[in-house]
Amino acid sequence: MGNLNPARSERPELNEREISYIILHTHFTRKQINDFYIRFLTYYPSGYVNFPQFCGLYSNELKHLSNSQPLLERLFHHIDTDKDGQLNFKEILFFKAISMPETDDDEKLRWIFFLYDTNLDHHIDEHEFFSLCHLAYRIHGKLLTIDRLNEFRFLFKKLDINNDRQLNLEEFIQLCQQCTYLLELITPMFNKTSWNSKKSQCGVFSSTNELTSDRIDYLMNRTKFTREQILHYYQTFQKNCPSGHLSKSEFIDFYQKLLRSKLSEVYCEFLFHAFDSLAQDDFIQFDEYLIAIYIHSNGSTSREKLEWLYNAYDRDTDGFISYEEIKQIVDAIFILYDIDREKHSVAYISYEIMAILDLNDDDKISKQEFVNMLKDKELTSFLVPSLIKKQNMRAARLLHLRSLLQTRTPCRANSILSHEPSGPKMNTEIPGPKSKEFIKKLEKTQNPFSTVFVLDVEKSIGNYSVDIDGNVMLDVYEQIASLPLGYNHPSIQKVFQDPKNLSQLVNRPALGVHPTPQFITQIEEILLPVAPKGLEYVQPMMCGSCSNENAFKAICIWYADKHRDGKPFTDEELKSSMYNKAPGCPTVSLMSFEGAFHGRTFGALSCTHSKAIHKLDIPSFDWPIAPFPRYKYPLEANERENAKEDEKCLAR
Repeated sequence: MGNLNPARSERPELNEREISYIILHTHFTRKQINDFYIRFLTYYPSGYVNFPQFCGLYSNELKHLSNSQPLLERLFHHIDTDKDGQLNFKEILFFKAISMPETDDDEKLRWIFFLYDTNLDHHIDEHEFFSLCHLAYRIHGKLLTIDRLNEFRFLFKKLDINNDRQLNLEEFIQLCQQCTYLLELITPMFNKTSWNSKKSQCGVFSSTNELTSDRIDYLMNRTKFTREQILHYYQTFQKNCPSGHLSKSEFIDFYQKLLRSKLSEVYCEFLFHAFDSLAQDDFIQFDEYLIAIYIHSNGSTSREKLEWLYNAYDRDTDGFISYEEIKQIVDAIFILYDIDREKHSVAYISYEIMAILDLNDDDKISKQEFVNMLKDKELTSFLVPSLIKKQNMRAARLLHLRSLLQTRTPCRANSILSHEPSGPKMNTEIPGPKSKEFIKKLEKTQNPFSTVFVLDVEKSIGNYSVDIDGNVMLDVYEQIASLPLGYNHPSIQKVFQDPKNLSQLVNRPALGVHPTPQFITQIEEILLPVAPKGLEYVQPMMCGSCSNENAFKAICIWYADKHRDGKPFTDEELKSSMYNKAPGCPTVSLMSFEGAFHGRTFGALSCTHSKAIHKLDIPSFDWPIAPFPRYKYPLEANERENAKEDEKCLAR
C-alpha cells in the first residue's frame, strides 16, 4: 500500500488473491472490501496505522473500560501479524471482521485464545491464565479478590483434562463456555457479542462405554444419523471393541475391515489423528468413530469431509497446515499409491500445493483456504484419497499428479523459495555408496579428482541440495553462487519454459556477431535496471573467469590505444604479436592482491592467489602482487591500527 492519494487513478489496488483470501475469511463482499479500502487510504494515505493512530481509532470502542491502554497494547501487537510495528489494511480489516456480531463464537474464542497465548506455544499455561485474569480486572477497574482467584484456579484445574498445567484450545473454549463471567471480562473488544452458552462437547462426551441420551442427541445432531442407526453402529463397535476404545494399531486393522481400505500405515496415522478429534487421548472412542463414519458416508457434504480431513493434516493442532505438514501428507500419499520418487519430487509437489492453496503467502494454510480447494477438482482428488470413490486409485493419483506438474504455475513465482526442508538430513557418509559407484564409472571418461558427490538436481529445492544417496544438505555453495534463488525455483523454470526464451537457449546465439531482435529489450528491461549506478554498458559473458579475462584484454587494448594516439597498427606490431613479442605484445602488467581469487582460466590464474593447488604446474605471468589491507573491526574503534595497515601495504 504505497503513499498515494486514493482519489487518483494510480491508487494501489488489492490483487485478486488478496481479495479472494479476505472473502474466504470474512463475511465481507467484494464491494464492501473495496469500499473499506478506499476509506482506509483516505484516512491513512501511507497505507499503515501506527500505535497512536490505532489508539485514536479504537479508544472510543473501549470507552467503557477504566484503563484501556494495556489492552490496546496487547491488541495492537496481536493484530500486527507480520510484526513490523504497524498495521496494514488487511490486518485492520481482519480485526474488524472478527469483532462483527455475526462472526461465529468459536472463531472469536479461538482468536481470544491466541491473543492471550503470549509465548505462542499454542497453550495457555497457569502463568498466562492468571495474567489474563489480573489484566481483565485491571482494565475494568475491579478488584480481583483471593476468593475469586481461587475460583478461577479451581476452574483451570478442572478443565486441564490431561493435568499438564496448561490449557489447549479446546480446553480453553470449554472454560470460557462454562464461565461466561470471566469470558465477558476478557473480551471487552467484543462487547456487542451475545455469548451463547453452548453445551460443551466435553459435557456430552464420555470416556465410559455408556451411550447416554445426551450422547445420542449430540451424535444425531452432529452426524444426521437416526437413533436406530447410531445404536446399530454402537453395537458393532462394542462387539469389535469390548474395551470401548481403539488403540492406534487396533484402529488401522479395524478401519481397513470396516471401510475395505488398503491404506498404508503412514497415511492411517493421519486419519487416526482426525478420528481422535474429541478427547485427543490417543484412543478412538465411539463418538469419534461415529463422526468419522459419517464423514466417509454419502450423507456428509464435501465441505464437511474437507473440514474433518483438515484436522488430520494439521498434525500439531495449531489451526494451520504448514509446508512441513503438507510435505508429510504428500510423502504419505506417495507411499500409499507407490508413486515413483525418482520421477517426482515430494518437495516440489508440496511447494506447488502450498503455492496454490496459500492465498495470502503467509506460509501456512488456514481451514478456509483448505476448504477452498473444492474449486480445484484435480488437487482435491490428489489430497483427499480416503474420501473419494475407489476405482483405479493409483492410476488416478498419477494422472492428477501429472496434471499438477504440467499445468500449474506457482503463485509465489516472484518470491524467494521458502518451502524447503526444515534442516539437513544425512543418510550416509559423503560420498555415499551410489556416489562412489558413479565416480568409479566416471573415471573411464574423465578425471573425477574434484568430484565430491553426485547431485540429484530434480530433488534439490531452494537452499538444499540432495545427492543420489538421499542426503539432504544446506547448500552455501549454490553452484559457485550461480543460483541466487536456489534450486528449482518455479519462476526460473517458468522463464526457461517460455517459448520466447526457449529458441535462444536451444539455438545458442553468437550475440557479438548476430544478436536476436529482442536482445536490446532484454538488456534494457532485465539487466540495466539492476546495474550499479554509472555502469551503462552490458557485455554478456559465459562465466566469472571469462568476464575477468575479457576485462584484462579490454584494459590492455585501451592502454595501448591511448599510447598509440589513435594511429593504425605498425607492421612491426603486427609481425611481433604472432611470436608473443613486443611491441605487438607489450610488456605491461596487471597488479593483483595476496589471497585474491579471479578464476582458474589461464590468464586469470596469474591474478589468483588463494590456494596453491589452483596454480601448481601452470605457467603464470610475472606480474606484481601486493598485500591487501587486513582491517580490524569496528573501523571507528581501530582507526590508528588500520591507518598503519594502509601505510604498510602502500609501502609494498
